[in-house]
Amino acid sequence: MPTNEFKAQSAQELLDVLTAARDRARLQVHLFSLDAKKRWQAVDAKFLELKAKLEQGGEQIAEAAATSVRDVAHAARELMRELDGTLELEMPVGRLMNAALSTCAPDDSLEQAAHVMWERDCGVVPVIAADGSLVGMITDRDVCMAAYTRGQPLRAITVESTMSHLVYSCSPEDSVGHALRVMAAYRVRRLPVVEGGRCVGLLTLADITRDLRRQPGNRAPACVALADTLAVICQQGASAERAHAAE
Repeated sequence: MPTNEFKAQSAQELLDVLTAARDRARLQVHLFSLDAKKRWQAVDAKFLELKAKLEQGGEQIAEAAATSVRDVAHAARELMRELDGTLELEMPVGRLMNAALSTCAPDDSLEQAAHVMWERDCGVVPVIAADGSLVGMITDRDVCMAAYTRGQPLRAITVESTMSHLVYSCSPEDSVGHALRVMAAYRVRRLPVVEGGRCVGLLTLADITRDLRRQPGNRAPACVALADTLAVICQQGASAERAHAAE
């Protein structure tokens, strides 16, 4: 994260930054080698040390701890990028995501959501609350299933009553490799890209595939990672919660 994002933050805000950065890293570390896990332990120890200091010192040490929080979050992110192994997978999500988003609101009707999908030729629309925060995702499948099961016209059904409230996301600074691991872990094909609590883009498997096709040189490692992700997503036996979030 840029340095200025750590200025004038409360102890709780810094704890939230630490928790988010640690959770993102822990999600992917179990997929790496034993050596990588040992390297992660050193970084994780710094996370836990900072967390304990902030919980004990509170606002009195928040300002002094901001730089350390930034540094340890950066160290975790850089370790994950290094372990991605190829330039294609190390690329920040922000360089690949689609930033030209069309969105809808929770109280919009499914008719409005379907209209957005038709106009933009897309299968998913982020749902944004009045305060600008991402609160859900609505897909073409959600719309179709609601039309089939509820016996009401689309104009009478709200987006909020149909959307997926469980949303998995990544940040613009996360690597494409990290995004693929999140997709595999939760069996989703699309990830909203969130920065400062706001949705700033959308990354899909199709975006990654198209970019790899344009890349020169040896694309094999990245192609294998992409194929592995798709294979996991397509596995049978996903829970109903994961299956809903994936479509």
